[in-house]
Amino acid sequence: MIPVTFLGIVLTKKQLLKNFPYGEKLIAYQIPLILVFVASLVISKLVYAFIKEYSKPNSCVNNEEILAIVSAIDGVVDSKNHRFLDATKQSIKEKWDAKRTFNEITKPEQQIALLVYAIQGVFEFIYNKEVEIKVGLMEVRESKPQEWFAFAPKDLPPKTGPQDLSAKSSSIMRALESGGLVVVESIKKELQKKSKKDRMCVKGRGDDNDGSLIAMPIYCPNTRQAIYVLSIKANREGTFSIEEAERYKWILQVMFFKRIVLEHHLLLMKKGSENGQEIK
Repeated sequence: MIPVTFLGIVLTKKQLLKNFPYGEKLIAYQIPLILVFVASLVISKLVYAFIKEYSKPNSCVNNEEILAIVSAIDGVVDSKNHRFLDATKQSIKEKWDAKRTFNEITKPEQQIALLVYAIQGVFEFIYNKEVEIKVGLMEVRESKPQEWFAFAPKDLPPKTGPQDLSAKSSSIMRALESGGLVVVESIKKELQKKSKKDRMCVKGRGDDNDGSLIAMPIYCPNTRQAIYVLSIKANREGTFSIEEAERYKWILQVMFFKRIVLEHHLLLMKKGSENGQEIK
């Protein structure tokens, strides 16, 4: 890592003028490039430290999984970056006002969907694509399921809707009730329990009654109310286990839920900006 004192010596105006004979105008272009280079070194070191810390023998994730998570998130960021670059060119050309600029560059629905796809990709990587992973993000209002906000794969929408999932024994309602992660190791065995009060999931439509699943609520830090429940289903029984609960929590809460909450609040601001609605 380059010491700050060293940068202070190198980036003095006098020395820059000596090293760059094209004058102060060129300096103005060179300094940002140098700062970007230094920033990239800092970020690289932080990523390396992150991977090193969370891939220790006693960690819940390994090196390959950390890299898969970082790569998945980078894909989401890259999509946003491309949108910002395109919007920059258009805004300069068409002279957008502040409101249009905000509405054009913020696409929270798209970003949330991309994060859901990223979660599916990470869990497919973890299980070596030996099982089929489906991910759904259920919108929640007043502790009740409303609609599937996003899902992956995008061409396979969930067959079980919010009405069925409003039953107290559904995994989504169990997650809302407990305020934390719900793990169903075997959907088939869970549905064989005599009393619905003891079940952690409901009978789904189609082929949704086999396999394994986890569900976990996402909370708004302002209202402390649940805004979504993320559901992940694998088509193979025993894919998810209670013993791995901390691992699932870490991947979802630390790496993805904060980003979903951020985009959710951008969505609220965007709706307020477009319709004059009160932001809640």
